[in-house]
Amino acid sequence: MSKKNNFIDKFFHSHLKNIFFYYLFFSFLFVVLSVVIISVVAFFHFQLEHDMSVIENWVYLNNWEIISLCKVLSLFIVLKTIRLRFYDTQFIKNFLFKVINFPRHYVFVIVIFLISFILSIGKVGRVNDDISLSTHQFVSFMGNFVFYFVDYVLLIYLRSLFSISQKWENYTFLLLSGFLFSVTSTLAIPSIQPVIIYLFLHMLTLLTVTLPFRNNILMGGFYLVLFVSPLASFVGLDPIWGTEFSPFELKNPLPFFYIVILWGLSFVYFYRVRGKRLVD
Repeated sequence: MSKKNNFIDKFFHSHLKNIFFYYLFFSFLFVVLSVVIISVVAFFHFQLEHDMSVIENWVYLNNWEIISLCKVLSLFIVLKTIRLRFYDTQFIKNFLFKVINFPRHYVFVIVIFLISFILSIGKVGRVNDDISLSTHQFVSFMGNFVFYFVDYVLLIYLRSLFSISQKWENYTFLLLSGFLFSVTSTLAIPSIQPVIIYLFLHMLTLLTVTLPFRNNILMGGFYLVLFVSPLASFVGLDPIWGTEFSPFELKNPLPFFYIVILWGLSFVYFYRVRGKRLVD
């Protein structure tokens, strides 16, 4: 039997198949709900005899609200429909007790490292003379947070529910989670493609800094609040709006190779200080 067939056989005989079955179900709901809500909005606009440009502009300006709504609804439907011990009070208490702890210093070191190099290499500059704060920046900040956080928490929850412990299972969980998150996000938001590498690396980082600390979701929460959301809303790395409403931008966007090197160094640091252990 080839290594490929052996891996596939092991995958379908492990709990990974359960984790990704439910995550794909969630992702499918997210894509479908996005299409349905936009279609309903377009229908009512057409009834009011609005031009297509008006509809496209409305969807563009309200896309983060639509995405956040679809994410939350998808999460609720998944938990409600398949009843992943959602009503098991003891399991929920144990889960929350384990996953909510003050984050370790590793996440702060990674955030400082990435911000420092991205801003210095990218050469941050003003988009225009107006650098005042706006509601769009707040919406971008919160939208990016919800966009990642819902998937992140669901994946951590599924991993806690369907326990995996072997090294190959954990690495497969990390890589496949990042890949599926990126692909399904692209299906729902085609304009996201220019920054798809960031989607993959952000989800990979969120899970990587979380697994060794008993699934402490505050590790990922701080990563989003201190790094992902600020760069999206204030430095023009928003996957939907780009620099449209951002007061600053990267004058020299980072090449793909530079991005991979920066995150690679972050992962090397993390695993070295962790003693190369993926989980406790």
